[in-house]
Amino acid sequence: MRVKMRPAMNLGSTDFLQRLAKESGYIVMDADGKCWLKDAGGNAMQFVDGFGHHYSPELPRSIFDDFRKASLIRQDRDAPGELGLVFRLTADGIQRGTS
Repeated sequence: MRVKMRPAMNLGSTDFLQRLAKESGYIVMDADGKCWLKDAGGNAMQFVDGFGHHYSPELPRSIFDDFRKASLIRQDRDAPGELGLVFRLTADGIQRGTS
């Protein structure tokens, strides 16, 4: 049975920030402008819903924009271009995500 992707509407900015910090993750913005969370190994970051189903939500653009405005993330210009645009937590982002 195929599990449908769950919307990220129950996840807030703190949930995303904490997971990025905990898993040394990063954000990839694809060619369509959609933002996805990746773990340190480059795999889609998995969340678990209340029913135990695993899913990889898209990071809402509004949260991405808030992270940028607050200087919690910055573009990694050294990352390979085929991934899309890569954004990593700043020192402040890591601190806020782990506190």
